[in-house]
Formats: sequence, structure tokens, C-alpha cells
Amino acid sequence: METSSVTARLRRPFAYDSDNLPEDLDEEEQETLIETLTTQNTAQNATYARILTLLPLVAAQPYILNLASLPPLPRLLSISCLLVTAYLTYILPPTETGFPALNARQGADGGSRGGRGVGNDGGRGRGTRGGDPFSDVAELSPARRYLPYLNLSLAVLISLLSLVEGRGWPALIQGCLPALIYGVVFAAKLVMADVDPGELRGLKYDYKGA
Repeated sequence: METSSVTARLRRPFAYDSDNLPEDLDEEEQETLIETLTTQNTAQNATYARILTLLPLVAAQPYILNLASLPPLPRLLSISCLLVTAYLTYILPPTETGFPALNARQGADGGSRGGRGVGNDGGRGRGTRGGDPFSDVAELSPARRYLPYLNLSLAVLISLLSLVEGRGWPALIQGCLPALIYGVVFAAKLVMADVDPGELRGLKYDYKGA
């Protein structure tokens, strides 16, 4: 008796065990819920993108104010790397990493995420999730095509310089900070790219009529 009740509940589309939502949602209600979740997710991504843009700017202050115990060249390179990180975070959509190969892998792993770049770009730039991420690379500005690679190389170079010079732990941490900040921004973008309420449409149609 109890098993039959559980089975019947699982066969209903979008069945929720919440007091705040009806147990069953018809197709129109499901679509409305998905659109609401998508809108909320887009707004959250835009907020997180603004925070991520401020992060490297804040981290650059000790270098700009000459508070870091680094030689002039590594300090200048660190400032450049952090400013470029902030610029890339600002010009790219929240879920865009700047690396087409990685975007392609994320899109392939996500299945129905193919159209994510259109809905979650926070109104800035152009997502590449809607189709082949390599198809429009030639149309991108030089900043969007080359800066991510140059910035990654710069972050690695600064870290290596800090290791080679061996000025102690403070200088090593300061030298590795630009790479760490870029890594945090990069990881945050990947996490945001993995959250796509639009995938619920696939669940809706999978269970419809079951």
C-alpha cells in the first residue's frame, strides 16, 4: 500500500514535498517555475560577476601602494595580471571562462546546457553555448581572443619568478597571489556554468505522461 503511494508520486511531473508548492504542477506551471528559476539564476550570476570583478582590484591595492615586498618588475607584473583579471571578468559573461576549448567541454558534459550562454550572460558580451564555441572565435575582439591566454601565462610567470628568487614566504605568497586570484575567478565561473535551471525542461518532458 505504501509502496504504491510512493510509486504514484514519483510518476507525477514535478512532484514536490514542500508545503509552499502544490504537489502537482501542470505544464504551464512547470514552465513558469523554470523561467522564474532561470531569471533568479541569471541575476545571481550577474551579482557574483560584479563581486569577482572587485576581487582582483582589491588584491591589487598592496602592489599599487608599494606595500608588497617584491622587486619592481614582479610587482608591476602582478598589478598587470590582477587588472587584466578584473577586466576579463567584467567583459566576459559570468559563465564564460575565455577558453573556447573548456567552454566546449562544459557544454558537451552538460547536455541541455547548449543554450546557457544566451540566458546567463548577465547582459554583457555574447555567450558561446548556443552552438559551436569555436565557430565565432574569429569574430571576437583581440582582448577576448588572446587576453585569457596571456593572463594565464603572466600569472604562471610571476609565480615562477617568486619561486626562483627565493625571498621568503611573504614574497612567495605575494608572487603567487595573482595566480590564486585568477584561479578563484576561473573556478567560480565553472561553478556558475554548472548551474542551469533550464535543464529542468528535460526532466519535465522525460516524466510527462509517465
